[in-house]
Amino acid sequence: MSPNDGKRELEYSLGNEEDNRRLSKLINEFCHVFHCHADGNWQSVYKPKYTAMLCDEISRRPSLIRKLLAIDDPVVNNVTHAAILLAKEHDGIG
Repeated sequence: MSPNDGKRELEYSLGNEEDNRRLSKLINEFCHVFHCHADGNWQSVYKPKYTAMLCDEISRRPSLIRKLLAIDDPVVNNVTHAAILLAKEHDGIG
């Protein structure tokens, strides 16, 4: 799959149908914000917001980490790595 440019809705296979829908929506949203709303607030506002949301997901299901990184998209990888660090701080996963 090509990187998510934030201009189209991509479907990701990351679990059951409900997980796929929820996580695809989240990934599409943060890729859209990163690529299409470059207002200088990514690092201070948006990335922390999406990192926390993804952290909740991987805290519930640590096996998701491998699937997220396999997407091989720079934005997804960046937010995933930040979520992993946040989860380690809070939950001690990893």
